[in-house]
Amino acid sequence: EMSVTDSTESEKIEENETSTVPEVDLEDRKVIYHAQLSMEVKNFDDTREKIEAIVSEAGGYIVQTTQFEEANTIGGHLKVRVPESAFSGFLDDVENLADKVTHREVNGSDVTDEYVDLESRLKAKKAVEERLLAFMEEAEKTEDLLKISDDLGRVQEEIEQITGRMQYLDNQIAYSTVDIELSQTVVNRGISGEDERNTLTA
Repeated sequence: EMSVTDSTESEKIEENETSTVPEVDLEDRKVIYHAQLSMEVKNFDDTREKIEAIVSEAGGYIVQTTQFEEANTIGGHLKVRVPESAFSGFLDDVENLADKVTHREVNGSDVTDEYVDLESRLKAKKAVEERLLAFMEEAEKTEDLLKISDDLGRVQEEIEQITGRMQYLDNQIAYSTVDIELSQTVVNRGISGEDERNTLTA
């Protein structure tokens, strides 16, 4: 019986060999992923269109695109964001479009500690807000009301800041950022251009 269990366990391990991140350990952690890819491609326009389609399929969006042309190179940069769940599959799909991947870098920034800290700070500020609201109802003097109102305004501003930061982190965690550099080498572009011009004038 033991040997059967062992073999199924080893099969499971083999199947999961491609994902090096231990999923169980990371389940409760909050990680922001950012990847950088540099690729040489056969056709810049064609590849860019295909990447845009893959982004759309993944449920992501394009943040920025740039394009440049030099003597022997057409190239550009795409900054895209894709749902974290589609991140590794997206990278593979994009890499499959390359003639050659010249650079690949994936960074994970763990923000769990900051997030937990923000949660506890938010809880504390909410408790203060509740206390001040209760004081406000009981206050009889105008000067007390003004003082409580000032304190309340300050606490509510802090609550907004903490909530804003948490929302920003939530968004960064939910959508991974990928920077893609594309370059297409154009052989003897200048010379063929010269030839065409010469033919036209002749």
